[in-house]
Formats: sequence, structure tokens, C-alpha cells
Amino acid sequence: MPVPVEYDDIVEAQQTDALCVKSAKPVARKTAKAFFQNESHGLCRRAPYGYQLVIPESLHERIFTLEHHATVSAHPDMNRMY
Repeated sequence: MPVPVEYDDIVEAQQTDALCVKSAKPVARKTAKAFFQNESHGLCRRAPYGYQLVIPESLHERIFTLEHHATVSAHPDMNRMY
């Protein structure tokens, strides 16, 4: 079974991810329009339908694996959707 990704893992990985570091600079200067830091210190993006937690590149594969793994998935695969 794939190893779960904890919220703290995401926030920690955001500290070294190139996109997250670049996006966090305007947040720190209070000039960011699209990005903000939530109350739990996670970098988020404003989207038309709500807020999105920014997932660092280093965690993409782990999260995609979790989302498609048969026993834990929220999105089981096109052939298994009913």
C-alpha cells in the first residue's frame, strides 16, 4: 500500500520547491494576488471555485499513486467509475 501524504509533509516540501518558493515571495511582501498562506502555513492558490493547496513537484507522484491505488483511492480509474 502506498505511503500516505500528511499535511505537514506538504508544507515541509513547499519550503524547498522552486515554484512554491517563488510564489511565496510576493505572499511575504503582501503583494500576492493569486497565492496566500493559510492559517496552517500552507501555500494556497485562489481558484475560481475555491482555494487549492499547492502541491510541491516532489510529492506529485506519491499523491497520484494514492489517488489511483485501488484500496485507498478517491479516483479509482475510468473503468471503475460508476
